[in-house]
Amino acid sequence: MNDSDDAAKPRSAEEVAEALRRSEHHLAAAQRITHCGSWELDLGDLSDIDGNSLVWTDEVFRIFGYEPGAIAVTNESFYRAVHPDDRERVRAAIHAAIETGAPCSLEHRVIRPDGSVRFVHEESELVCDASGRPIRMIGTVQDITVQRHTEAQLVFSDRMASLGQMAGGIAHEINNPLTAVVANLDLIARTLKKMDGITPALLEQVADAVEGADRVREIVRDLSAFAKADEAKTVVDVIAVIESSLRLATHELKHRANVVRDYAGIVLVVGNEARLGQLFLNLLRNAAAAIAEGDPDNHEVRISVKTDEARGRVVIRVADTGAGIAPEHHARIFEPFYTTNPGVGTGLGLSICQRIVSALGGKLTFTSELGRGSEFVVELAAPTNLLRPRGMPSGSRPPLNRPRRARVLVIDDEPPITTALEHQLGEYHDITTANEPLAALELIREDAGFDVILCDLMMPRLTGLDLYKSLDTPLASKMVLMTGGAFPHELRDLMARTSVATVVKPFELDELLRVISAVIARRN
Repeated sequence: MNDSDDAAKPRSAEEVAEALRRSEHHLAAAQRITHCGSWELDLGDLSDIDGNSLVWTDEVFRIFGYEPGAIAVTNESFYRAVHPDDRERVRAAIHAAIETGAPCSLEHRVIRPDGSVRFVHEESELVCDASGRPIRMIGTVQDITVQRHTEAQLVFSDRMASLGQMAGGIAHEINNPLTAVVANLDLIARTLKKMDGITPALLEQVADAVEGADRVREIVRDLSAFAKADEAKTVVDVIAVIESSLRLATHELKHRANVVRDYAGIVLVVGNEARLGQLFLNLLRNAAAAIAEGDPDNHEVRISVKTDEARGRVVIRVADTGAGIAPEHHARIFEPFYTTNPGVGTGLGLSICQRIVSALGGKLTFTSELGRGSEFVVELAAPTNLLRPRGMPSGSRPPLNRPRRARVLVIDDEPPITTALEHQLGEYHDITTANEPLAALELIREDAGFDVILCDLMMPRLTGLDLYKSLDTPLASKMVLMTGGAFPHELRDLMARTSVATVVKPFELDELLRVISAVIARRN
């Protein structure tokens, strides 16, 4: 007898049963590994589709948040688990498939008994009798939450990159005219103070205008910092980032709670300014969402910053007096798509916060008491040396002494800016202006006697970077690049390789005078 004879030999009932058990075991394992279960809906009574019996495999139970066999499976229990916003769409799709006989493919959300939200993909088709009458519907359901999370993160990253590009463009378009506004308002304010007979009311009106321009400048800078795509770690003033996030969250907070600040001065951490801005903005918005509108005097959002020198850590606390989080939600609060308010938001906010802090080598924890509020604690590394980021002060700035008078060339393609700077700086330096960069380049080559060259970064025909590269080293060392908020990679590379000075529009007079003095002192 050969092998083919063995294969043709009838198997015993025990062998058939064992093969069936092994096949069922392999199928169950495959469903568990792929998070894809199967189901069967009886269609014995087409007049009451939802009243027919429904059967789930073990993996479907797990996808819906139950132990296998833990509940009696009915269409009612299925629809109860479907997200309320998706329920009618799912019901309509199943009924349409039964009426038309076409296969059904759809995605929807499921709310588990613990409140977590899962995304699932379903495929189904009809089984008909010899007469073509539907007798049952069979289908699969796969948990695609991880894929959706990954896609959401990619979409979020794309949006942030787009926002960064848009914010850079907006900053440039706003900051250029705002530079002229700020410079002229400063000049008007200083001139009026020297004049006799000026009423206090007029001085107050000018001061209000200056304050309004300063607020616009801060908002544009906050948006630019928040939207930066750069992920590099550096030394960051965490208090400055918190203040920036507070300004962006003002609208959500002001009708809900008083903001209490428990920090002062400059506190440095190792991090990324844009990602930290995103972190604190999310935490502040979460705090605001936990408090009902209309009673801000009886609620507070408190932010504290403390340095733990023994551990080399900086501890930031964001606390609110809101609704708090129920204990049963604590263990899963940082899971993607997990929300205590199904149907509200995406459930990604806190998981993104956790990811940001982890990427920076920090730690994010929380405590909460239902009815009394929550506190989120961020721990970040403090710098291990005394180096500070470019442009960051090491404390309060020393008073500005009247600078030595110097020859300064101002190059900007917008005449209102060069005119305003000529008037503003003319009290301290001898100013020459140019609105055409190519003509300015010829002027520099003909007259190398300028002490400082203030040059706009983004100009037609010849950018500030192009002009810098066109000069030899002694002349290039005199340059200060003025930017409306854009820091292209080429400029970042240049800043990393050289000591080129930069200043962000719109700038205060003192800031500009300090930069000019620093360039002169460095060259001397």
